[in-house]
Amino acid sequence: MSSILEILDRSKSYLDKREIEKSRIIAETVVAEALQIDRIMIYAGFEREITEDEKALIRSKLASIVDKSDDEIDIANNNLKNLLDKGIDYLEKNNIEEAK
Repeated sequence: MSSILEILDRSKSYLDKREIEKSRIIAETVVAEALQIDRIMIYAGFEREITEDEKALIRSKLASIVDKSDDEIDIANNNLKNLLDKGIDYLEKNNIEEAK
């Protein structure tokens, strides 16, 4: 079994490795939601052991956050590519040398 503090630290590390901004706050929020407590209460009971069901719920919530973040990155990359393609098309249509 793991304590709240151990799970919180692991959750933060997991998010950090995936370059999620504000990883500590997100980890605290996820843990608090999974345990159905206020975020501040994480630190009041940081030695409390977490059940396997609670761990599974935390894992699921973290994975969802990472997946959402990956989708947002893909959308941003696609938007940038579309913008660049439109710019190049405009330059080519107007015979502007920089397009070539």
